[in-house]
Amino acid sequence: MTRPLLYTLFVSVFFIRLALSQNQIAREDQLAYRFSGGYGQVEVGSWYVGAEFHGSRPLPSRVSFYYPVANSIDLSTDYWKRGDSQPFVVAVKIGNGKKHWLGKNAWTYTVSPHTVTFQKREGNIEYEMTYAFCLNQPAMVWTLKMRNAGQQQLPIQVYTHVKTSLRTCQTYARIDSAATRYDSTTRSVVADFDELSADSASVFVENVGLMPESWTSDANSLAVHDDGTSEWITDSSGSLNKKTFSSTRKGNAVAAFLYQTELQPGASTSIVQIIGSCRRNETENIVLTLQSKWQKEIDAYDDLVRAKAFDEAHFFTGDNELDRSAAWARALLATNAHYIDGSIQPMPCPAEYNFYFTHDVLLTNLGAVNYDLARVKNNLLYIASHAKDGIIPHAYYWRDDGFKTEYCTPDNWNHLWFILVNGAYLRHSGDDSTARALYPLVTKSLEEILTQHKPDDLMYAFRPDWWDIGHIEGPRSFITILTIRALREYLYLSSALNIRSPRLGEYEKMADAMEQSMNKRLWDPQLKFLINYNGSMKDSHYYVGSLLAPVFDELDRARSEQLVASSVLKSAGETT
Repeated sequence: MTRPLLYTLFVSVFFIRLALSQNQIAREDQLAYRFSGGYGQVEVGSWYVGAEFHGSRPLPSRVSFYYPVANSIDLSTDYWKRGDSQPFVVAVKIGNGKKHWLGKNAWTYTVSPHTVTFQKREGNIEYEMTYAFCLNQPAMVWTLKMRNAGQQQLPIQVYTHVKTSLRTCQTYARIDSAATRYDSTTRSVVADFDELSADSASVFVENVGLMPESWTSDANSLAVHDDGTSEWITDSSGSLNKKTFSSTRKGNAVAAFLYQTELQPGASTSIVQIIGSCRRNETENIVLTLQSKWQKEIDAYDDLVRAKAFDEAHFFTGDNELDRSAAWARALLATNAHYIDGSIQPMPCPAEYNFYFTHDVLLTNLGAVNYDLARVKNNLLYIASHAKDGIIPHAYYWRDDGFKTEYCTPDNWNHLWFILVNGAYLRHSGDDSTARALYPLVTKSLEEILTQHKPDDLMYAFRPDWWDIGHIEGPRSFITILTIRALREYLYLSSALNIRSPRLGEYEKMADAMEQSMNKRLWDPQLKFLINYNGSMKDSHYYVGSLLAPVFDELDRARSEQLVASSVLKSAGETT
């Protein structure tokens, strides 16, 4: 393939960039982007907690915990409407004004992979909500800073609640009822869950800033609703009821607090809550530790992310936007890792998913193999450690009463990516001892995927492309392209490790025959694209997986250029 074509492909993929803002922030913080569009979805987090925001609203729709297992606070009932979930609520009363909800609408925000700050001014009060995360402790720190920008002293009341209902991992069962405790030393409400499906976890909400005047863990007494409302907005009685639930008489739990203060002109105050999850017998020690060390934990996590983003860069291009994008990507890789079953492992995103997916790890490693061989080796060995009878895992997660493994079916594309990453790792590292240890799994993956190889020298699958949709088996471009490459990578691995097999010659001929058949049967001269079939019927959709053919040099130059041009036109909404 020619260099111009490779460059076109690289640029097309690399510059599908974050559509964050045209007025991107001051250059002193290369990991921060400012956005004021009013429609943003944000996910930030750490190895232990993640937060998901919708519609640029400053209150999370979901809080994901990964310790002790992957539970979450999420009140949604529809994935496509998950932004409607409002488990986190703030209301304020300024002077003689009316009580009103805060953060129900979009705010301007500044986001980094590991923290986000929302800002808005209402009347004479400047508000700022910041979410930051701990390095070693399973907690998120929420700060509400309020500044009096007016000329008069202002009495302020603030009400907050966190609905401490848990969603269990994978089954997504909702648990509202909990025993609750209150620690007067740390001003903490703790909700204890007995359910095995949640691994008997505890959720805590601790105060380390402005101290609350009153509190309650009784959601019913406040008529707390999933739409982010409660009776405090109309209640005139003042204090909350300071009620907890015993282990024998559990109740509908919430962590609600009421704060009161007065702000002089130009003065500020901050409510700081630490929200986390742990095992019940750890709560007292963790809450006490965080009372004095929460800021050090935040700083340590910030230092780690920035070290990954900048200190581990191997080169700079001199182009500020390009270098900044690369720094963001390295920071994102540092944050997209979660606690699971005793170790920290790569995960797809900060908050939305809480499963270990082999596919996401392997695709990331195809890039990481160029600069972080230790990461790739650890990931490959972790995948191998969860293999059974030579079959690698598709996913690993907590469910009901323990950690479960889904294994790859014969037509699972993870077999192919596993082969490609193993080949790339050996080529870049020269680590033949690790490659030898993994070779039996690589061989098994190749044998499994070749069960989909048909007499017409094409690969058949239900899924037309990289996403798990489809119900009619047929010849597929994506899996055929990958298999051709995987066969040739397997030949490289065998040769480099000096492992001989009578099937190697067969595999070499098979790869060549598959490439010829793909070019003959799956190339559509009118669409100028590699297409699929549903049974015997042609599928004229443009699937992105076909772009791998020119990347892997499985099309000639003319067809490669036509395919890339067709994909660009289709992505722009034009007809070919």
